[in-house]
Amino acid sequence: MKEAEFKKWWATEKAPELNLKYAPKILAQASTLAQFMAAGKGPLDRAVSEYQRENKMGKNDRAILGYGVYGFARNRACLKRFFDAEELLVAGFLDHFERGSIDVSGIFGRNLPGKFKNLDEARGKWIETLSAHHDSPPSMLDEKGRTAFSFLFSVPEFWLKAGPWDTVGEAVRELCAGRRRQSPHLRANTLKTTVDEVRSNLERFGLSITNLAISNMGLKVDTPLSLASSDLFREGMFELQDEGSQLISLACEPKAGEKILDLCAGGSGKALAIAAITENQANITSYDKYLRRLLNGVERIERAGAKVEIAQTFNEVVEKIPFDTVLVDAPCSSTGTMRRNPDVCWRVQEQDIASFAAIQGELLTRAALLVRKGGKVVYSTCSLMKGENYAVVEKFLSENKEFSPISFKAGGFSSDSGVSRLPMTLEGYEGDGYFIAVLRRNDASM
Repeated sequence: MKEAEFKKWWATEKAPELNLKYAPKILAQASTLAQFMAAGKGPLDRAVSEYQRENKMGKNDRAILGYGVYGFARNRACLKRFFDAEELLVAGFLDHFERGSIDVSGIFGRNLPGKFKNLDEARGKWIETLSAHHDSPPSMLDEKGRTAFSFLFSVPEFWLKAGPWDTVGEAVRELCAGRRRQSPHLRANTLKTTVDEVRSNLERFGLSITNLAISNMGLKVDTPLSLASSDLFREGMFELQDEGSQLISLACEPKAGEKILDLCAGGSGKALAIAAITENQANITSYDKYLRRLLNGVERIERAGAKVEIAQTFNEVVEKIPFDTVLVDAPCSSTGTMRRNPDVCWRVQEQDIASFAAIQGELLTRAALLVRKGGKVVYSTCSLMKGENYAVVEKFLSENKEFSPISFKAGGFSSDSGVSRLPMTLEGYEGDGYFIAVLRRNDASM
């Protein structure tokens, strides 16, 4: 594999500035989490939060646990192959750091260095195997190549045919990016402040802050911190929001006075961003099939000072038609969130892709009935899988001739075709792997 295309995500960090005296004990006591992951269960973030809360863990111990849990989660397949069950969280912890930067034998046990040597040799061989097939279609890999792909990236083999990549080299580039840890992203709430003011205020706490590469609304925090506990967050000065999610709101290109529906709103994060973009001058409605999830966003809306109306029933949505824009951020496999949620790589099964696609198609069909002539439907997923993205849009367009894709601009990203991916290899981009399609209604039926 060309050096510029292959970038390690393991053994790249300096030794952490943590008290490691009790690290073996902390990780050994968390064996239930290792078993949870080894059995393929999830979601992981909820399980970790519950464990930390139940054990009243301090900052140092939480950091050690996080390194161990997410290191194992990110490299589950290969670590299970080379380490015993009781070693998995320790291996996950140590796999983050440059070899030799921690006294492994003195702190964690004399057998581990030899196992890491075997692991790293195996990784080298898997890379060589994939390099030999660099220009081949992923679906054409032989058994040795499929094994190398699956163990190196800890993803199921079905990704080779279900993923969006034309060549093995392209798949390797994106999954290398997807296996690296993501720093927290936030969106400045411009209804109350500016991006520069949020950055300046956070930097006063000694945090390392940089602007996001493509979204003009967001910042990246390179220093670990519980941002949700800060006064700035409680005052509604910013929202925790992935850069890709911010770009979906920008892709709607909302304008003052428009009627906009967020059809799968969840906690209304994208609706809040749209409210900020339009300076509270749009008529925004949030709806979600799962009412509890929707109502969880009420506090966020109030904190942000956003003008967003909650529709608790679909009948309330129908009473408001037609809309200028309907956003369908559809339920999906979430495989594009692997930087933040590495456990998604083993929890999603091949048959799930078709199930999600059926739901996504139904949602697009419903959205088509809600949008006015000349209005648009914005379809998005945080999935890498073609079956949830291009295939869903192509089927919808074949059955709804009055719709056609139109170009769009989202911050520093633009699409002439109107149907595009935000790949994790996009230069400077550290957000989720998103798919976006902007479809305009051209007929006069409404």
